[in-house]
Amino acid sequence: MIDIERFDGYTKGPWRLFESVKGHKTCITTADATKFDGAIAFTVIRKPMGAKTIEECEINASLIAAAPELLEEVIRLRRENEQLKTLLSGCAGDPNG
Repeated sequence: MIDIERFDGYTKGPWRLFESVKGHKTCITTADATKFDGAIAFTVIRKPMGAKTIEECEINASLIAAAPELLEEVIRLRRENEQLKTLLSGCAGDPNG
């Protein structure tokens, strides 16, 4: 299970993609950023390192930009899972057994 506590203190979302290289969305910024003042990360279009194509680079950047939302969903699902475990433990004994 991933240790989500290691993400405490991250830059809160939403994050968005920003065009940084010849119109390609390769920079991840805070939603309220203008240009690079809120830059969080850049993805790389370069062989042999980084993405193989501009499209792959933009998809990678989209995934990175979704990180705050993905983390919030993990947190929500873990809370829901704990609530369900608690409910089930009262119904039919130990749900893990």
